[in-house]
Amino acid sequence: MKNSENKTDMEYLIAICISFYNDDNFILNTLYCLQKITKNKYKVIIRDNSSKLKNYVKLKKEIEKYPNVELYRVEKVSCPRE
Repeated sequence: MKNSENKTDMEYLIAICISFYNDDNFILNTLYCLQKITKNKYKVIIRDNSSKLKNYVKLKKEIEKYPNVELYRVEKVSCPRE
């Protein structure tokens, strides 16, 4: 799911891609630190690797205050066994 719906597009100098699984606190801390240490325009793309729903929902809610962050969820894919 894309978090940046209805937000104006900005010109970004930096794109940061993060993949996560069940560690929403680490991601939130990372976003907070990025906001504090950089003065350049940047965009963060987060890929959730089928985390527990509670972790995903918490992260989705918390990142609403970051207009430069997009969140995508990847549903669990099972591979057939040979």
